[in-house]
Amino acid sequence: MKDSTTAIFTSMTAALESRHFLATLGMDKEEMTAWIRRSHLRALADELQGCRDEDGRFLSPQVLAAAQPYLDCLRQEPPGGWLKCCYRRVLVRLFPGSCQGNRELEAAVGRGAQGDIYRQGCLIFMQLLRGLYHYERNVLPFDPKKDMPLIPAEEIARKGYIKEYLRLRMLATDDYIYEFMRIGIDITPFNTLGHVGGVHYVAVYAARQLARNGIPVILLERGRPVEERTADVEAFWSGSPLNERSNVQFGEGGAGTFSDGKLNTGTK
Repeated sequence: MKDSTTAIFTSMTAALESRHFLATLGMDKEEMTAWIRRSHLRALADELQGCRDEDGRFLSPQVLAAAQPYLDCLRQEPPGGWLKCCYRRVLVRLFPGSCQGNRELEAAVGRGAQGDIYRQGCLIFMQLLRGLYHYERNVLPFDPKKDMPLIPAEEIARKGYIKEYLRLRMLATDDYIYEFMRIGIDITPFNTLGHVGGVHYVAVYAARQLARNGIPVILLERGRPVEERTADVEAFWSGSPLNERSNVQFGEGGAGTFSDGKLNTGTK
């Protein structure tokens, strides 16, 4: 028990003292070390032992409840609570226009006339979760329905990547994509880590590989099967009205079904 408390504390501390996070927060390492000591993070690490499910994975609502008495930055509760605030902040980050003019959403994420009042609390809590999820990876077996591993730094150093993947890795880190998905499992009806969304060719390939390895797969698609979809697309190209649920973009096979790999606008 003592060993795991030390490992949890070490993982949280490493996350909070990472150079990139300190730059984001505007603190230096000495300031963060003093904050960690002042916040009694080691005592919090001991309490977090009881914030896991039957598989040993941390549950964000329980983690939040344990952390709030220790962390001053979490004392002032946002409208809807900290978990929704963190979740919505990532959504706004991914879709910047969604917050403009929406006063309810602006208030929920702490933006508006008073400035970004919940920024520090959200960043610190999400970074704590990052440290806890890193601890999970060190002690639990890999579960493709609960984890989303990216190419490790060693492989990147060997040039085994393309620029688009580096961009994905950067976004996943900077925007807390994995932490966002784990919070989503806890506070929404959706499990985006355990589902493959869209029946495009990449999703079909990934789903087939998972199924072959005995992992249950759910494919979600708003459009129609490819035979019916082909008829809808050909009708549209012949002058019929656009079917908003079955067209070149939506349906089995995704946009690639009607493309040879190039982007075609259909205009001159």
